Amino acid sequence: TKVVRMFGRGQTSDDNALGFLLAIGAGIVPEAVSILANREAAVENDPLYRLLGHFRSEAVAEIEKHLSDTRLKVIINMILLIQALEAEEAADMVGPFLDHPDSILRMQALKALLDFKHSEAAPHLRRAIQSKRKALAFQAIEWAGRYKIQEVVPDLLSKMKKFIVFKSDLHTNEMIIKALGRIGDPASILQLAKLVDGAVTLYRKQLVRMRRVLFESLAGYTYTAILPLIKTGYRSNDREIRSICQEIRKRVETAAGKENISVSNT
Repeated sequence: TKVVRMFGRGQTSDDNALGFLLAIGAGIVPEAVSILANREAAVENDPLYRLLGHFRSEAVAEIEKHLSDTRLKVIINMILLIQALEAEEAADMVGPFLDHPDSILRMQALKALLDFKHSEAAPHLRRAIQSKRKALAFQAIEWAGRYKIQEVVPDLLSKMKKFIVFKSDLHTNEMIIKALGRIGDPASILQLAKLVDGAVTLYRKQLVRMRRVLFESLAGYTYTAILPLIKTGYRSNDREIRSICQEIRKRVETAAGKENISVSNT
């Protein structure tokens, strides 16, 4: 027990200490998981994650016991451990916390299921995107792009605004545009085109910035899908937008050239 605690504090985290604990065997797992469960704050690259990675099935069994605890920190720590172990087999244990009243726990559970590409993730991500709490909605929008969740594209498009009253609406639009670009669903292009031509606001400088972000995001789509917008960009009075469109075209032509070369060499 003492050696496990010292290892967990990083006081004896070299390979010799790890080897000693591995030699003891799976009997160290309950103590190691308990230490992690009761951490006041998770530690990135915790030495105990490395240790438990050698006893994943035993660790998952212990995690399940701790998930019945009512303390938020314990549940969150256990979800973090599941993620650290990449224990996809434990994903179903996380699902019940998607409806927890505490938003921090709820979002941590959602992130875990997104990591595992779990079927329950998309519907709950959709709900988070529509949240009235901006911090939750913004986090969900960012995750939609990071994890490329195509199912939520209609929800992202519905949150974009053409008639922009507040500066914060421009910021929201930018976040959505970036997420959509990372997803790369051609179904987004029509709405983006409407935003280029039809966005109305008193904040002219911010509108210019938003349009630039929009054209930069086009790199995430197939060239065929964005060609009409690229042509629009070439006609823009904004030199930077014209430059962005030229850069995207160069990248496409370079990639096509490499593909032709590789095909001709086979």
